[in-house]
Amino acid sequence: MAQLDGIVWHADDYSKGVAIKHVRDDEFWVDGHFPGDPIMPGVLMVEAGAQLANFLFFVRRKKEAIAGFTRIEDTVFRDKVKPGDDLLILCRDIKYHPRRFISDIQGLVDGRVVFSSKITGMILRGRGE
Repeated sequence: MAQLDGIVWHADDYSKGVAIKHVRDDEFWVDGHFPGDPIMPGVLMVEAGAQLANFLFFVRRKKEAIAGFTRIEDTVFRDKVKPGDDLLILCRDIKYHPRRFISDIQGLVDGRVVFSSKITGMILRGRGE
């Protein structure tokens, strides 16, 4: 369930990054959330941010593994995201360890913050773990 269409930018040390999600009118949730006036589910916005955080974590870690999310905190949804929008996802490390990370994530549409959250992930299993 890939939620990102591309990485737009990342810091040289992969501690920060920006990705983009082109919200399409053929997304699986459009017909049901909400019929006639589709808005992107908040859980998918957070998932898009989590995917960017995962990318940044694994590039730095340099070892194959599977990470799971252990905590989602301080999540706030401030505006709607609709088909046709380009959702920019921003991610910034708060804490990095080769087995665990904490990141601030944020989504923007047309320069407006539409959501923000703090997420924690950790290695569930990996090679040599």
